[in-house]
Amino acid sequence: MNKFFILCLLFFFISCGDSGSGSSSSPSQEPETTTEQDPLKEVDLVTPQGETVKTSLAYTKDDQLDGLQHVQDSEFSEDQGKLFFYLKDAARTFWMPNTYFNLDIIYLDEDLKIVDIVWNMPHYTDDLNSEIPRAPTITSRHVLEMKAGSPASSQLKIGDSLKWNSSLTLDQAESSIKEELNND
Repeated sequence: MNKFFILCLLFFFISCGDSGSGSSSSPSQEPETTTEQDPLKEVDLVTPQGETVKTSLAYTKDDQLDGLQHVQDSEFSEDQGKLFFYLKDAARTFWMPNTYFNLDIIYLDEDLKIVDIVWNMPHYTDDLNSEIPRAPTITSRHVLEMKAGSPASSQLKIGDSLKWNSSLTLDQAESSIKEELNND
């Protein structure tokens, strides 16, 4: 009976111990499945009211020129935004060629504090010409475009600050964008 008890204990320790095989559940040995967004493509911005805006970044000249052109109304939800990410403050004029829904245009400083808002900027479905509605020229660092009258944008006001929610801080994202643009 003593031998049986010892064998049971031995079996128990062997089955519970780390055998060194690849069957360990250590996170460093198994690939993680993640839905982490690319911090230089997408970021969540959080309003003072707690609304999350799923935002795509436009920081290259091409992305900024394209903006939301050719994006259909059904392809852009009310909780989405397009953040035009710039590295310097400047006078900015926005216009809407080849767009299919009206926009609220939110002008932000370097810390994402709202410095101005243009409400319900009319869309324009035709190509470039002099009839395209243009927002007034406003000095800012960044510009956020959202669907006009969306729940998140309709609650915003000048002086509010948006919270940057990403795996990179706002400063880290700016440094990475500078580096990427300098390498192109």
